[in-house]
Amino acid sequence: MLVIGIGARAGVTVDELEELVVGALGDKVDQVIGVATLDSKAQETGLRMLCVRRGWNLHSHTAEELAAVDVPTPSKKAKQAVGTPSVAEAAASLHGTLTRTKTSSEVATLAVAKVP
Repeated sequence: MLVIGIGARAGVTVDELEELVVGALGDKVDQVIGVATLDSKAQETGLRMLCVRRGWNLHSHTAEELAAVDVPTPSKKAKQAVGTPSVAEAAASLHGTLTRTKTSSEVATLAVAKVP
């Protein structure tokens, strides 16, 4: 079972997110049980629609919770923008063991954790 951590730009569409997820995971997309993200990003329509379309749970975390997680590729840009050096990797890590560090498109970043 996998949880995907996702950070996304405002206004990202469900189709843009699905393209990133399927492109990154391929046939492993069937192992996904949920998405984790920053609490303010959990309100994004595209992200919520992705979870509904796929039947995945959506988990949200505060910037403080995410900032407390050590990640392999922290970002100064994310820290300035949302108050935590990682959204995707940190959010995924809160649900399991990180198996894929961040993968990015122009509109979103994802990371993957295996749930115990």
